[in-house]
Amino acid sequence: GNLSLFATYFQAQTDESNYEATTQKFTTNSYDAKGVEVEAGYKMGNFRIGSGITYTNAKITKSGDPTQVGNKPRRQADWMYSITPSYRSGDMEIGAAFIGATDSFGDDANTIKMPGYMVTNLFASYRIDKKTTVIFGVNNLFDTLAYTEVEGDGHAARALPGRTARASLRYDF
Repeated sequence: GNLSLFATYFQAQTDESNYEATTQKFTTNSYDAKGVEVEAGYKMGNFRIGSGITYTNAKITKSGDPTQVGNKPRRQADWMYSITPSYRSGDMEIGAAFIGATDSFGDDANTIKMPGYMVTNLFASYRIDKKTTVIFGVNNLFDTLAYTEVEGDGHAARALPGRTARASLRYDF
């Protein structure tokens, strides 16, 4: 019908070895992660909404630094989610995408906390003819500071890009 719903339970065990150039340290860890991912979609006439949410319970099970065993792995949020409503009328479609994550740690020692975030993206398209479509979009509309990575002792970090806009013309041939 108009509703789709999917759920996936997952369990993963992973080993990794890394070299951090910023701290010049080697790391070796083993992880255990369990969780569930739920995706849903609904359509009613010209309106559509898609969404997804993932819960992950992850922990370090083995480490070159035994004090980190039992901690959450770096950059692993408990919850990640997205909601994308859109509306289509004739040759035009407009919509938004809300994408977010809860707090996570920037390091395996769990001493640096990266705050959760939600970014809002907008999009619109108009089909000029059978082969030509004009597309407009704004990503991170509210210029949200969304950290996704912190290195070493917190001296360097990476974030999602700030507000960006784009316009494009697509021609199918």
